[in-house]
Amino acid sequence: MMIDHGIANAITKSHAGLHELCTLANSVKSFLGPNKAYKFIFDQSSNECTLTCSAHRLLEGLDLSSAVGQLLNETVQVHHKTYKTGTTTLFFLVGAWSTSILECLRQGVPIPLIVSVMLEGLGSCIEEVHCFQEVVSNVLTAKDFEKKMTEDMIKSHSDPKSSNSMADLAYCSQSYLKYNKHTSVNQMNRVHSNRQACRSNKLSHSRYFLGAQKGIQNQTCEIPCYSHTLGILTKALSHGNQEVMNQVEKAIDHLCKETQKMHIERKTFHASQFHVCCLPGLSEVHLKASSGYITLVPLECAAIIKVLDGKSLRVLLLDGDLTEQYRHLGFNRATNVKVTSDIVNVDETMSREFWAQSACRNIMEANVDLVLVRGDVCPALSTLCIHKKILVVTHVKQNVLQAFSEATGAEPIAYLSQINQCCVGGGALVSMCTNGNSVVETRQKIAVTINANRVNLVTFILSNRLVSMLQIIEDQFWTCLYRIHNALQDQKVFYGGGAVELLCLSHLQRLQVSGGGSFQSTRLWTSTTTCYKASIYKCLAKGWNKYLSALLCNTGNYLSELDAMTFIQNEIQTLSCCDSPLEYLRNEYSKKVLMIDCVDPSESHQSIPVYDNVIPKLEAWRSALHLVLLVLQTDAEIITGSAAQSQILKAGILKDEWLFL
Repeated sequence: MMIDHGIANAITKSHAGLHELCTLANSVKSFLGPNKAYKFIFDQSSNECTLTCSAHRLLEGLDLSSAVGQLLNETVQVHHKTYKTGTTTLFFLVGAWSTSILECLRQGVPIPLIVSVMLEGLGSCIEEVHCFQEVVSNVLTAKDFEKKMTEDMIKSHSDPKSSNSMADLAYCSQSYLKYNKHTSVNQMNRVHSNRQACRSNKLSHSRYFLGAQKGIQNQTCEIPCYSHTLGILTKALSHGNQEVMNQVEKAIDHLCKETQKMHIERKTFHASQFHVCCLPGLSEVHLKASSGYITLVPLECAAIIKVLDGKSLRVLLLDGDLTEQYRHLGFNRATNVKVTSDIVNVDETMSREFWAQSACRNIMEANVDLVLVRGDVCPALSTLCIHKKILVVTHVKQNVLQAFSEATGAEPIAYLSQINQCCVGGGALVSMCTNGNSVVETRQKIAVTINANRVNLVTFILSNRLVSMLQIIEDQFWTCLYRIHNALQDQKVFYGGGAVELLCLSHLQRLQVSGGGSFQSTRLWTSTTTCYKASIYKCLAKGWNKYLSALLCNTGNYLSELDAMTFIQNEIQTLSCCDSPLEYLRNEYSKKVLMIDCVDPSESHQSIPVYDNVIPKLEAWRSALHLVLLVLQTDAEIITGSAAQSQILKAGILKDEWLFL
């Protein structure tokens, strides 16, 4: 039963929170896809502009004084802090699903039913796409096998004495390809019967290794393990940032060489093993990966570095600020305590200097040469340490402290009063960071390299003459690195390019036709539930439709949003006619090639599929929908008792059983 059009419009306009989410989310439409458009954020207080193409940076530059804006900012920032990727997807879907829910409200769909059915629909879609995951080891092994076959064939052609090995290789190639095709079909035929096994996210035997055992059992040709370069995975996860992904791959290669590991393993690889040092205003000739920790220090420290260069240093790690007023998190100050002093009228400056002298004395008594501090340092103490030839480095990140703790044996402390021989490490090395014969210097600071034997840390230096671009490059570097990190930790990836979203749209269409799927009927639901659920599923699908159309338009393959929507509808129609939509999408989107200008022309003939991280994408969906539904229910509580709501209740359209939420 539909409600009066005027009442529905009144209710819709009352949901100010949803309208605000729609307005904010429209600003990130150009951030989707490989061809991103940059935006300038103008700060009226400082008259400065910031260039950005990421959702979390955009929110940092906006004045979000409203509760909805702050809630959106917190949601996006938490997701970015955890995964470093998927924030734009989250941001955009918040606006798309807010618009869809407003449409449901115009149709008079009860709010509790919207919440329940949308959560159920999202959960059903997530279960559906669980079997659309590709195991990382399969991707890497297959591509490396093909690469090795190509190299061996080239060698065989150039060597006339290797005709026998050429024949063996041809036999291996045919066996591999036959088995690969055979297993692909059989696997898709067993999708529904093995759905429970897919949900467990475990694979006992790789199909490629199994193929090697069956098809090439008696041959000397073997499928190689994937190398530390990660090959096709880095290109497939670059999403248009191939130049930045190449830099990430160099950093990973450097880490493997330093740790003397030929293969990347899930247990030994983590994004915390990397650090980025930005050199604003310098050319890109400084781009390189280096072992240890590289950071910028004041020019006054140059003399200390020259003295300490080449010596084995004792290092102290401070997990906090090195100031008089610093107290660790959770510290509770004593109440009803009166502080007295034997010195009359001691001002704050004298008290700070007295503390700095005492702190410097404690450092010298421990024979410490290098101090790494996570937070700030008292300026008076920094000056004293410079005079005493003690190097103090501030704003050192937690992962760097942990790396030097493991390499030097130092134990991080919170206060200088905790210094003892057990917490001071040894074996640290300090040197100037140079480019050729010149010291790297920028903005009255010099770059210093801090290293230690077997330190599990690699620093990549980023530089750009345009300071506004440096922040963007750094964000892209971390995004690419975390895509690899997430893929290796999850050991699975999705086919990208919109394949997962198309599968969700096809699944929601089947739910609409079947009358709503497996929704559990209770005494709270009336017979009108079924007619509403199709509308809710349709509105949920519209959010992914908008996302896909914006994504496809930004790839440059479609001239307008209408062309993109036409392609989406044709794909959905094709999926509805397929016996196995999973098989169709897997076959089609494994051939998708992301056109990137900076890719090596010699590799243009290779098929480079696009992949997405699994958990970051699914969590972005969940966070976006949960945020929208939270704002929806909050708006509903605020407008409860209004004239429109009263008319609905009096009309008997929204009965008491709908108000259980």
